[in-house]
Amino acid sequence: MNNRDNTKEAEEILSRISAELTRQNRMQAELVAYLDLPKGVYSNWKAGKSRNFCEHLGAISKFLNVSAEYLVTGKDAEKNMENPREIELLNWYRKLTPEKQDAIRQMAKLLAE
Repeated sequence: MNNRDNTKEAEEILSRISAELTRQNRMQAELVAYLDLPKGVYSNWKAGKSRNFCEHLGAISKFLNVSAEYLVTGKDAEKNMENPREIELLNWYRKLTPEKQDAIRQMAKLLAE
């Protein structure tokens, strides 16, 4: 992949991040604070001065409650799921606070052991 392809791909990822922020009525500053990055970094991303947001895709996807796969490809991971019960569980999980999500993960781990 050449540099132009990398730039286009990075722009598409940032576009999906921006669209999710808008859809969720959240501010860029909230994301930057969540990532513990300096103010103005989002502006640098938008201006193409930096692509370091790619290093933070895991944390960004967690903040936005979307999959990293979605941010990278634009495809929803749950569309690849065929079990309606899994989709239902995922939708409930996404409505929880991060603290409650952690509790669910801990309980699921205990149940699976």
